[in-house]
Amino acid sequence: MDSDRPYLSIVIASRNDGYANGMLHRIQVCVDSIFEQLEQFEHPSELILVDWNPPAERGLWDALQRPKSVRRCTFRLITVPPKLHATLPFADRLPILIHRARNVGIRRARGQFILPTSPDILLSDELAEWFGKRQMDSGHMYRLARHDVPVKALEYDSREQRLIYCREHVYHVNDRASSYRQSKGLPDLFTNAAGDFTVLSRDMYFRLRGIPEEREFHSMHFDSVFCFMAHAAGAMEVELTDPLRIYHVDHGAPSWRPRASLLERSVTRVLPRGGVGPRGQPVAADRASAEYDGSPRRAPSGLFDQGRQGAIRGADSPPGETERVSLQRDRLGPRAVLARRAGPWTGAR
Repeated sequence: MDSDRPYLSIVIASRNDGYANGMLHRIQVCVDSIFEQLEQFEHPSELILVDWNPPAERGLWDALQRPKSVRRCTFRLITVPPKLHATLPFADRLPILIHRARNVGIRRARGQFILPTSPDILLSDELAEWFGKRQMDSGHMYRLARHDVPVKALEYDSREQRLIYCREHVYHVNDRASSYRQSKGLPDLFTNAAGDFTVLSRDMYFRLRGIPEEREFHSMHFDSVFCFMAHAAGAMEVELTDPLRIYHVDHGAPSWRPRASLLERSVTRVLPRGGVGPRGQPVAADRASAEYDGSPRRAPSGLFDQGRQGAIRGADSPPGETERVSLQRDRLGPRAVLARRAGPWTGAR
């Protein structure tokens, strides 16, 4: 293995907007904490931040304070411009298409293992230290319970004080028992809050060709579908337990808006596994896997063949340079998530 290759790539997608009373501080706390931990526990790692559809004059590269010097962890920021976002389904309703955005980062990740997560997630020191031991198996899918904490956690300046507060003020645990109801014949997987912590090898993410994206409908449960995709591809689920934790700082606003729409609230009550179609109609999020019989299947491609515009800036980038991406539609029409014909899904370098 290339000695310069990161062991772990952490992918975060966000934008500098007014969501949850302002995302910038949340992102800054998350980035600072991750960098401190990865450096302390000597991870050969990278943090990839995807700035999706940035508001005018509010790009994350200029807004964030970045570490002055790092030895083990590199930082890359990928910008997906508004003009590209505007061409996509749901662009008029959602300022960030989170699954597409994460796939942009996953596709460019260089680590042996990849963790896509959210900008309001904090890792416990025990979890960061465990990553540093490099004990993960490429045939496993690593999951753990997300612990929700009050927004006051963001008020602490030091990581140590912040994590002490989080440990002592958990108000909800998203554990296996709260996973979504499964259809008959499906394996009993830990799908609850999968979008905040599902670690797989880079090879497995590429074999699955990324996370299902927003195409015909939007749903908050694509990450749960992805767990079944990984299982069907042969990944064995491994549940990590205390004291290994992730903490989710409360924001009280789903779907990247300050408040859920009436339709979203209604769908959540009536169709717990449902989503919202491009014209606002509720649809079943698991319809693509309703007939899944447990046998291995090839995974779907993303809707986009994600190329590059200009050079990709990575570990050797001088300060002040970022990545920009251009996205081009592929020619595959919309099909069921687990039944789409597979094809090449290579990484952008």
